[in-house]
Amino acid sequence: MLELKPPEELYRRILEEVRQQTLLRLRRRVILFSSALLASVAGFVAASTHLYAQISDSGFLQMLSLAGSDFRLISSDLSDYLLSLIESFPIMSVALFCAVLGATAFFLFKLARSASELKDLGAR
Repeated sequence: MLELKPPEELYRRILEEVRQQTLLRLRRRVILFSSALLASVAGFVAASTHLYAQISDSGFLQMLSLAGSDFRLISSDLSDYLLSLIESFPIMSVALFCAVLGATAFFLFKLARSASELKDLGAR
């Protein structure tokens, strides 16, 4: 019976091909996460500008500063003051800001992890 043996370098070539495919996949992930991070940083700048404008326009800071400057006036009608403070708080802008901040942190973490894997695999 004829016994066929694979070439001796076949195992090394297969491992090298797997390594090359893994490197290609990691490079694509780094490019993808870099692009997503860039977009989320742009969104972060826009969301923080929007949040600052909303806090300034809503009068929330003026109402909040009233607590430090004239607390006796506030203490006589504290429940109405707190209600006015809550009503003037720009909750949607804060929620948008937190979501964009979370996305930025997520993409930064994923990019760092992919770049670390790429560095480790590329060093071998």
